[in-house]
Amino acid sequence: MFEPFPGNYVWNLSANLALYTGGNHGKVDMACRRARGAAEQGADAGTGVFFDSFLKVADQVVANAERDVSTVSSRRTNIAKSIMARSSATISPTGLPRTSGCQPADQIKEYFQSGLSK
Repeated sequence: MFEPFPGNYVWNLSANLALYTGGNHGKVDMACRRARGAAEQGADAGTGVFFDSFLKVADQVVANAERDVSTVSSRRTNIAKSIMARSSATISPTGLPRTSGCQPADQIKEYFQSGLSK
C-alpha cells in the first residue's frame, strides 16, 4: 500500500483510492506533498488541508482539460476549413463530385437516386 502519510490509515487509503480509480500518480503525489505539513498536526486537525490539497489539484486538472478541449476544437475547425477549401474546386453546389459525363460516376449517382426514391 502506498503510504505517503505514515501512521495515518485514512489519508493513505484516500490517496490509494485516488490511484486505484484512475488518478494520475504525479497529481496524487502533488496533492499529498501539499498536505504533508498538515499531517504532522494530526489527522483531525489537517483534514481540511488534505481535502483542499486534492481540490486544488482537481481544479488544475479541470483547467488543463478545458484548455486542451478548446485547443483541439480549434484545430479541428481549422482542419475542416482547410479540407473544405481544398475540395471546393471538385465539389458541386449539390455536394456531388463534378463528374458529369463520367460513366461510373453517373451509374453510382443513379444507384443512390433510385434508392432515395423508394
